[in-house]
Amino acid sequence: MTKLLCDCGQPLVRRDLVLQEYYIRQFGPSFVYIKFRCRRCNRLGERFIRQEEWWPGVFTPRSREELHSSEREVFDALGPITESEHRMARRQLHSSNPLIALRAWVESSGE
Repeated sequence: MTKLLCDCGQPLVRRDLVLQEYYIRQFGPSFVYIKFRCRRCNRLGERFIRQEEWWPGVFTPRSREELHSSEREVFDALGPITESEHRMARRQLHSSNPLIALRAWVESSGE
């Protein structure tokens, strides 16, 4: 199984996927239509792949491709989002001017 590549040579990840549709035909091979936007060159591309050759795991995993070890350590140190943080963010978003309130909340939390 080969990786899906953009015309510029960039391997595609799941985040690049815009549309995935199955074209089932009565006679002859069926196809999977893939539409994507490359994150390197920002072009839209599309591929028709025979359904027998299609495997959804063909996309490079996001976590290995996009997170460096230093970023992974930072996220691991933060831990899961607590219920109180969730309630506070929700309250800020439902205020009269959510963007200003959210910005003030982020700045007050030391980010």
